[in-house]
Amino acid sequence: MLARTVTPFQRPQFKLLGQSPESDQSPIRSLPHLLRFNAACNPNHLFCLQTKPSEDGFDVPPTQITFTELKEAVGRCSRWIKAKVADIMSPVLTKSGVIQKGPPIALFLESDVSLFMYLMALLSINVPVSTSQKTLTRVKATLIDRKVRSTVYPS
Repeated sequence: MLARTVTPFQRPQFKLLGQSPESDQSPIRSLPHLLRFNAACNPNHLFCLQTKPSEDGFDVPPTQITFTELKEAVGRCSRWIKAKVADIMSPVLTKSGVIQKGPPIALFLESDVSLFMYLMALLSINVPVSTSQKTLTRVKATLIDRKVRSTVYPS
């Protein structure tokens, strides 16, 4: 286990309606803002423990991920998405007042902390996210039905 200096955990305040947050200490309105708050105010606190199966049969100690490390990882994921996914587009308000959405992006990941990191990365670059627990057959049908042009499968 890593040795960390931990200060008392600072709980955020939530305010889902109103103006956008002005600083990391402003009331929380979104998951990306909650991540920024915790990285600034609770940097060395543990976000999660990530376990991996052992390939050789020996116990593998879990990897500790702090809020600072999570924020850095989400930043790397955001940069990777912007560089590698050609169709990525945040919604924009057109001159006629209509919100134009980008094409859907499919995200295929294993069920570990990477999934959360990539979802947070999409949210942090203002790409709307919806999740689904569909079978592979239903996923393929949905992708075709929704005319998905890009899929993200980070290696």
